[in-house]
Parts: sequence; C-alpha cells; structure tokens
Amino acid sequence: MAHVYELYDLIYKKYVFFNFFITLGLDRYWRRICLKKIYSVTPKPRRVLDICAGTGDMTMLLEKKFNSAEIYALDANKNMLSIAEKRLRRTHLVNSQLSDMPFDDNFFDLIVISFATRNIFYDKDLNSSLREIKRVLKNGGFFISLETTNYESSFMNFFMNIYVSTMIGIVNFFNPNYREAYMFLKSSSLRFNAMVFADRLKNFFSDVCCVKLFPGCVSIHISKK
Repeated sequence: MAHVYELYDLIYKKYVFFNFFITLGLDRYWRRICLKKIYSVTPKPRRVLDICAGTGDMTMLLEKKFNSAEIYALDANKNMLSIAEKRLRRTHLVNSQLSDMPFDDNFFDLIVISFATRNIFYDKDLNSSLREIKRVLKNGGFFISLETTNYESSFMNFFMNIYVSTMIGIVNFFNPNYREAYMFLKSSSLRFNAMVFADRLKNFFSDVCCVKLFPGCVSIHISKK
C-alpha cells in the first residue's frame, strides 16, 4: 500500500480542485448526504476518526457537525495532511499506516472513510486494515464508508468508463506529471463494486447495509461493531 500513498505526493497540491472538477462538484454533495446518514445512526459520538483523511474534506464536515466530539484525522501521506492542517481548526492529525494505528482498543465511537475505500480494498492488507478498524472501534460503534462504485448494468458502466476516461484524460493533458496517480484512481474507481465490499465487511462487522446515491455510482456502507 506504500506505493499508493506515494502516488498522492504527485497530486496533493491540486487534489481538492481536481476532485471537484472530475465529479462536477458532486463530491461535496455526496459528503453532505453521507454526513446526514452518519448523524441518523450516531448523533452524539464522543470520539470520531476520519481514516485516509487526505486533505480533510470530510474531516471539516465532521468538525462542524459534531462540535462537541473529539475529532481525529489519520493519513499515511504527510503532504496530504499538511494541506488538511491548514483547513482544520481542532482536529488531531495523525500520520500513520491504517493497518497499525496508534490508538487503544475500543477508542472511537465512529470511524469514517470517504473516497479512499478503494485504496484499502485493493491492497493485500485489506483484512488487516478492517481488523485494525474493528480493534479501535468501540462495541456498538459504527464504521461508515463513502465511495464510488461501478454499476450493476454493463450498459451504464460503458458510459461511466467514457466519462471517467475523458475527465482523467483532461487532467493528464494539462498535468502530465499527474498521469500515474490519476490512472490508478481511474482504474480503481471503475473496478470497485459496492456489493463485493459489503460482503467483505460482513466478515468483521454486523448490520452491514449499502445505500446508493445519485446517479448510482456512489455508495455509502454502514456497519456496526
């Protein structure tokens, strides 16, 4: 997984802008919808962890929504966290690998990951990462993921492929140094399947459910320890 983290060294300065560009701003809409889902299942968490927090887009929303909670943001890439540090007000920033987090057992009421689930899903340490998430989560706590997903329909996947390839192509044309990073993001986003991930979650968590968001290529997974 170290190679994945290194790819973000290439794009961290423009990561927020290109996310907005590629999704036509829908990434912000999806995060807000996810936040509503989070609040509906756990309205008053005491400790919240945003894993693979990157530049802090979701962490900012968590800060505002849960203003009395202790918020932590964890990422293995220092450069991404350096951007997050400038955007966050009261979050504890933690530079660490996901598979070996520096927290006690049963420490968090809520753990969130947004648009980085693919990074752990395609890593050989997926089970180790899910086991570690479960370890630091309290009994009765929630692990919630927000991620893009491919469609069940091959017809819709065809058009999704065209759209993603076009947008990534534009990014790479104007920023050829970003090519390797965004080709990985393209490949992983087109292959990730929400239902397959839900099945993997069931090996570690209970009450697993998956909710699709407009226009059907984004999913929220809610699971409980």
